[in-house]
Amino acid sequence: NSVERVFTVSCLVLGFVTASMLVSSLSSWFVQVQMLRQEKTKTLATLWRYMRQTSVSTGLSGRIEQHVRTRIDIKPRLREEQVDALDMLTPALRGELRHDIWGRCMLEVPLVRALEGLDKKILEDMCLLAVKPRYLEVGDDLFQPSTSAEYAFVLMFGSMTYSQCRRNSV
Repeated sequence: NSVERVFTVSCLVLGFVTASMLVSSLSSWFVQVQMLRQEKTKTLATLWRYMRQTSVSTGLSGRIEQHVRTRIDIKPRLREEQVDALDMLTPALRGELRHDIWGRCMLEVPLVRALEGLDKKILEDMCLLAVKPRYLEVGDDLFQPSTSAEYAFVLMFGSMTYSQCRRNSV
């Protein structure tokens, strides 16, 4: 029967196409995983070579390697300058966006809250012109001993531990 034969051949072709798409997707995924693994291995190998060539002590090189290994898989938060589409926004719309992102946090600062009470536009202008986000990962230092502060910081996400060594105190 020709109708049954056409149906059978159609099902076989559809099955082959579906199976080949599945194999292709899996192969692509495995290649991506392998490339990421190779990139990590290359990064660590370059670090080891650098530490060997510069005669870094064994204890310090171990701590550095452990530090890098804990951070190598962390995906950093996207920064505003990494989002090309934001360059297409008008200044007014960008100000509104930054106000939406940073305004709530800025209102935690009493001085900003008082200024905002005088004029609503002040907070939007501050968010647009004065806020410079800084993203830290676990173990990053925000302050360095014996350096002057250039900025005020407001913690938006997570937690922070502040510790001061007596020998570095001013």
